[in-house]
Amino acid sequence: MIKKFFGRTNHPVITLLLLVFVVVLLYWDSSNISKIISYDLNNRSVQPPALPTAIPLTGTPFDYCVVNKDTGLSYQANAGTPVAASPVPFNTPVPETLETVSATTLAEQSAQSAEATTLPSPTENTTSILTFNPDVVNVDQFKADNFHVIFIGVGFDKETNQEILENTIKEVQLGFSGIRIDFAYVKNPLTIKLSHVAQMADFDNIIDFITLTAKIKSVHPTDGIILLLNTDEYIGDTGINSSGTDYAFVSGNDPYVIFSTTHEIGHQLGLGDGYNQYLADQIPNSELFYADSMPDFLARSLDELGYIPPLYEAGTCNSKKIYTFYESSNNIMGNYNPQGPSSWGDSVFTPLQIQIMNDHVKQLKGGN
Repeated sequence: MIKKFFGRTNHPVITLLLLVFVVVLLYWDSSNISKIISYDLNNRSVQPPALPTAIPLTGTPFDYCVVNKDTGLSYQANAGTPVAASPVPFNTPVPETLETVSATTLAEQSAQSAEATTLPSPTENTTSILTFNPDVVNVDQFKADNFHVIFIGVGFDKETNQEILENTIKEVQLGFSGIRIDFAYVKNPLTIKLSHVAQMADFDNIIDFITLTAKIKSVHPTDGIILLLNTDEYIGDTGINSSGTDYAFVSGNDPYVIFSTTHEIGHQLGLGDGYNQYLADQIPNSELFYADSMPDFLARSLDELGYIPPLYEAGTCNSKKIYTFYESSNNIMGNYNPQGPSSWGDSVFTPLQIQIMNDHVKQLKGGN
């Protein structure tokens, strides 16, 4: 049946449709054609390079695709194991009931934004979201073609929220030297209910986050959101909502909050996980890959980097070998437990990770 459309036809309707198609093609805005050409060049496949002999593992290889007794609860949930979620305990208690009311359409909010996105029509929001009017403060020199990350404090009081966000951003910035990124924060804290399974968290009402994203984008360009939580519970998790905005939850009171935040922003800039946990649904990624299956973006970034970093055996997935670049113990996306200086220098990210993140921003924003 399909083949008929590629053969000769005298059917008048089909002939007319073909003529319309040709006319549209001829008069189509040349800028659109150039965008397609540009997109194709940015996304073209690059032949993965010939890999050197990998530095072998010592001890029993870790299997990233098997759930066992040591698999964390959040990873068990990702693997399909039923795990009950519980409320995120905030140090400033969230009211027992956050009233829900009929939501106004998001059209008025999103229409104000140059990045307005078609969003699903919500049925209800919590009152805290509807009354939340973000007051955004730039920390860096804003550049339109940067990746823009907005910090929001959740559960903090007004007196400490701004100080905590400013101090956190000041430390996190140090890890992103040489990367096209800038930071801002919302002065006023947010009160909202969240649930979590171990370190994996999310909104009780996802409509709230869609509304929150629209509100923030109406006052400031936004590519990633960090929700810094006033909780002693360890939480570090990244997701993406239906408007295409990356968001992450991080425990603001965790002693390793700078590490966790840097790690989660790494995800927002295209990096994957490479530590020993159940990661079957994430492989291959920037950190873990098969010798015969390397993601195109990783091959492109290697090509841009101009050399092949040290290659290590990382473990297996159902007995098939998995590899990684650089030593995992010094890799902030891997089994981070440094015992000495990194082989690549002072940056918390490897040269390849920096290349991947800048390539990610370039593909998203354009420019060099």
